[in-house]
Amino acid sequence: MLKPTDDQQFFPDHDQEQEEKNKRPVFIRILAFFTLLAFIGLVFLTTWPDLTLPSLDFLSRSKELSKDLPVNQLKQYVVQINVVSMPGRVIAGQKSGTGFNISPDGTIVTNRHVLSDAVSITVTFSGGKTYPAKSYKTSPDLDLALIYLNAEGLPAATVNTEKKAKVGDKVFIIGNPLGIGNVIMEGAISAFIRVSGCPAPVFVIDAPVHPGNSGSPVFDEDKKVVGVVFGSIHQKDDPDHSKQQGVAIPAGEILEFINGIS
Repeated sequence: MLKPTDDQQFFPDHDQEQEEKNKRPVFIRILAFFTLLAFIGLVFLTTWPDLTLPSLDFLSRSKELSKDLPVNQLKQYVVQINVVSMPGRVIAGQKSGTGFNISPDGTIVTNRHVLSDAVSITVTFSGGKTYPAKSYKTSPDLDLALIYLNAEGLPAATVNTEKKAKVGDKVFIIGNPLGIGNVIMEGAISAFIRVSGCPAPVFVIDAPVHPGNSGSPVFDEDKKVVGVVFGSIHQKDDPDHSKQQGVAIPAGEILEFINGIS
């Protein structure tokens, strides 16, 4: 079993979520927005020849992958989670992440850190339907959580109980990185490692993840869930994180958590 090497660094928890704290009056935010637009326009005019957007390459690849109907149909199981949180503050903050449904009546798998300090949770499916959370439970040991909805007839993903993920397996990650819904990324499992604070081995995926990918399901070629993204790892000599890889909790740990609640 491997550990992150000396030239690698693991980023768990909030590094994979988006958080917005609404602490400024509306008129100030509006003024700042238009000022930013003007500044961006000036920068584009003066630096456009040298401008590159490598972080957006995954969007064009996602568009190509969406043409594969069986892969595209996996989007129906993936949800965006919006959380209002109050971590010891008077003013609430907002954050979002990803999850996936595994039950027709609404059982959403996501990460524990996505729901930290939550006072309100809503779940939105790819079709646009939004549900408030009825309740939720978190794992004391792993970065896992379940959100329960009051619904019926929801599309539900299948967790692979027949075979374990292994190095070399081709996989697909579907999530909401950078606030963009239902982005598909492909890659392969490159290693199993142990990280600090996680009692079970986790696997590394040779595919980029971004803020908002927390809770993204990892599907195998049989279109079954084999893991859930909860962090990233990248080389320490890669300061802009352009080569970071996803890290996921295996499906067996998800099932053990679910069975422990039942």
